[in-house]
Parts: sequence; structure tokens; C-alpha cells
Amino acid sequence: MSNTWILISFVITLVALILMLTKLKLDPTIGLLSAAILAGLLTRMPLADITSAISSGFGSTLSGLGMVVAFGCILAYYLEKSGAIDEMAKWLIRKLGPKNDIFALAIAGFIISIPVWMGAAWVMLAPLCKKLAKLTNKSILRYVCALSVGLLLTHCCVAPTPGPLAVAGMIGANIGWFIFYGIIVTLPALLIISLLYVNVYKKDEKACGKAVLDEAELAASLKPDPTKPSAGHTIFLIFFPVILIVVGTVSGIVLPEGTAKDIIAFISNNNIALFISMLVTIFSLSKYFDKPVMSMFNDALKTTEIVIILGVGGSLAAVITKSGIGDVLCSTLLGFDMPILVFAFILSAILRVALSSGTTAMLTTVGIFAPIAQEVGASPVLVGLTICAAAVGFLIHTDTAFWLAAGLFDIDSKQTLRSLSVPTTIASLITFAVILILSMFANVLPGLY
Repeated sequence: MSNTWILISFVITLVALILMLTKLKLDPTIGLLSAAILAGLLTRMPLADITSAISSGFGSTLSGLGMVVAFGCILAYYLEKSGAIDEMAKWLIRKLGPKNDIFALAIAGFIISIPVWMGAAWVMLAPLCKKLAKLTNKSILRYVCALSVGLLLTHCCVAPTPGPLAVAGMIGANIGWFIFYGIIVTLPALLIISLLYVNVYKKDEKACGKAVLDEAELAASLKPDPTKPSAGHTIFLIFFPVILIVVGTVSGIVLPEGTAKDIIAFISNNNIALFISMLVTIFSLSKYFDKPVMSMFNDALKTTEIVIILGVGGSLAAVITKSGIGDVLCSTLLGFDMPILVFAFILSAILRVALSSGTTAMLTTVGIFAPIAQEVGASPVLVGLTICAAAVGFLIHTDTAFWLAAGLFDIDSKQTLRSLSVPTTIASLITFAVILILSMFANVLPGLY
């Protein structure tokens, strides 16, 4: 089979996947699995090999990610239902001061979307944003901009959020280092957008006359609620699994062989760390619910459906590898002499727009680039984060997140483009720029290989 036909098969598969998800409105699980079968048939893989690749890809992906993602989703469910997220956001605003409320919301979004799905975080924080806009007379677009960028940066780039966690696992990157560098590359974008870019909306406020801050009502709205978990408690629960994983990564480097190292390695294992964190979260929040926490577990399990999507994403990746598509793409890439990071960012961004789903775009792109990164000897951490960075931006009218934000904040599509699509795309490009800078020092920086 010619390389030309393999490339054509790849293009047909991508187009078919896009049409299935956008025009036919199929669930990503069905779309990704159908694309895997189509890729195998077009490249004339034996039927037995197609089924074998689908099974092995699904199994290998979930063996490394299934429990981690499921436990993380359950942890997030209990945080959401306890009211912990709202309390943490109010605490940040109190600590940084009302004048820095926009920056505080950006930080809150950045932290909250590590364990909590971005859409749920939007729903929880939208009322607070609207209340703050009313009391401070600041443009609601400033709050939408800051919160959206904060939420999307960690949602797309910082594990153990499902998308970046899947990317790290499929590309073979160390999870601890992936978390560390994910935070490093996203922080500049967070700071630039939340401290500088949000000022473009000041003209909206000037048009409404002189702002009058109702300080008394604002202070009252930000008071802690004793019936909900404290901010410190919430922050601890959010970062507890991250700390366990990172400690395991560091101890693997600095500790000598022995019992202590083995115990830490066990506790910091991705599956064990998230399992422990889930249990700590469930039982430490038990007093904040009006019914037994275990009676809520069935509802919590419903939030783990993304595990299946991750599995079939692994199936597509396996078919791409075993069909020869990955090898041909690799040789084509080398022939064009295009840096792998640039190629990965462009493809991930295109799929982000085409598929209207950051997670699906990331899974599809990493399935393509995992074998390429290995072949050319590129840093799995940097390639993986590049794929994730592209998913931060490029949200348009076809994306459900676009209309979710518009509906929650009562703004029209033009305002949503200004406050969501444009700043998140700028944040995506800033993050990618930081990744390119790090790539210049990849051989000397720890953990990138």
C-alpha cells in the first residue's frame, strides 16, 4: 500500500470523525470508535487486527487512566455538591481585596478546574460573578474573561484533569512532571490575561457613568458560610492528589532504594493517590450533606462516563499506530522539516475548532503524535502540553462551552466572542510560546524526557 493512500485514508478518517461529531451529533464514544474502524478498513488492515488493536488500545488506556479519572470525577462531585467551590472563590476575593476581585476569580478558576469539570465550575461561579459585577459596577465581560481563562488553562493543561491526564498517559510522560510543567507553562497566560488583557473592557464601564462600589453589600456577600467547607479545607482537598503524585516523582529521584521509597512510590501511584484522595474528600465532607455520603455515590458514578471516551480514544490511537498511519505521518513530517511542536499545535487547534471539543481534539491528536514523538526523540512532556495548549483556545459558535458561557452570563454571541473566544485563544498562544522557550532548554531541564 502506498504512503499516498495511507495519508488519504488518514484525511478521510479525520473528516468522517468531524462530520460524525458535528453534523450527525454522535456521542464522542461512537464517533471515535467508528473512526478507528474506518481507519483500519481504509488502510486494509486484516479484520482480526482491527479488533485486536481496538481492544488492546482500549484496555491499555484504561489500565493506566481508568481508575484515576473515575476517582477524580467522584472527588469533584462531592466538592461541587458540598458548596466548597463557592466558598473558596469568596475567600480568595476577601484575601486579595475587592479591588482585585477579577484576578481572584481567575486564580479561583485556575485552581477549581483541576478537580472539577469546567462546565460545573462555570455554573457554580456564574452567580458570584454576576453579583460582583452588580456591586462593583464593573463590566461582566471582565469577569467572564478572567474566569474562563482560569478555568480553561487548567482544564486543558493540568492533570489530574481527565484531558491532560489522558494525554500524559498516552504519550508516555511522567504524570508528576507533566503536572509541574503544566502549571509552569500556563501561569504566564493566566497573569497576562487576568491582570492586563481584562482592562480592554474598562471602556464599557466608562460608558455607564462613574462606578459606585457598594462596599457594605459586597462585604456581606463575601462572608464565609459556616454550613459549607472552609476555603482552606477545599484547597487542601483539591491539591492533595497533586501533592501525593509530585512527592512520589521527587522521592523517586532523591531517595535511596529502600522501604521508605517503596512506600512513597505505592502511595503516590496515580491510581492509589486518587483513590486515597477520593476517600479523604468523601468522608471529610460528610458533615456538609443532609444525607449519608455513600447514598450519593451512585449519582457520583454517573460523572465518570468520560472514562469510556478515553478508552475509545486509546482504541483510535492503537489503530493509527498499527495501520502504519503514524509511521507515514512521521516520515512526512520529517520531509517537510516542520518542528514537531508546531505541527502538533496546528493539528490540535484545527481539531479543536472542527470537533468543538477540547478533550476529543486532545485525544485524537495525541493518538497521532504519540508514535511520532517517540520516533523523532521529542520530549513527551512538551509534545503533550503543546497538544493541550491548543485546546485552551479557538472556541467558536459550534462549541457547547461557547453557548454555556453566553447563557450563564446573559451575554450575546458578540460579547461571548470578546470575553471568551479571543482571550482564551490569546492564552493558548502564550502558553505555546512558553512551551517553545522551554524546548530550547529541554536537554538540561529535569523531567522533560
